Amino acid sequence: MIDKLLTNLFYEYTSIYLFSALLQANAAILAIVGVFGIFRIQSIQTKIDSMKNWVTSTKTGFDPDNMDDFDKKTPEEQKNQISNIHESPLNKILTNILKYNYEISLIKPIIISSSKLLGFGIIIDAIGIICSKTIHNCSSIFELLILVLVLLFHIYLTLTTIKRIRIIIS
Repeated sequence: MIDKLLTNLFYEYTSIYLFSALLQANAAILAIVGVFGIFRIQSIQTKIDSMKNWVTSTKTGFDPDNMDDFDKKTPEEQKNQISNIHESPLNKILTNILKYNYEISLIKPIIISSSKLLGFGIIIDAIGIICSKTIHNCSSIFELLILVLVLLFHIYLTLTTIKRIRIIIS
């Protein structure tokens, strides 16, 4: 009885439409993650560049070569160098540069992991499109099970991505 009800519920192209819509949604979300991530990194990098220009253009004792040396150091070495500088404005600016570099180092893995997760979703959707005829030809209960599992995975995917976008934005 349930199988007859489900047979009337699922048409031949139901799976294709579902997987196609999910694939397109994942591609759009991936683009949004990339845009937010790139713009956030660019805005932080712009702040860093303007601070570096100020430091090297004023009489702080930090010329472009010193700034290059500072950039090549590890964050711990940079902290030690900053602690040895007693000039307050220079100390504050270098501390902010260090803080912004740290922010960028946090954002990049979020973008990469979100892209991998969304890419995995896109691959699942592509496989679903390819196999949709086979899925439909199986029992209706099997088709329902597959579609529900895929939808649950995409709900998880979307919620995880939203959480990560919020981290990028903040």
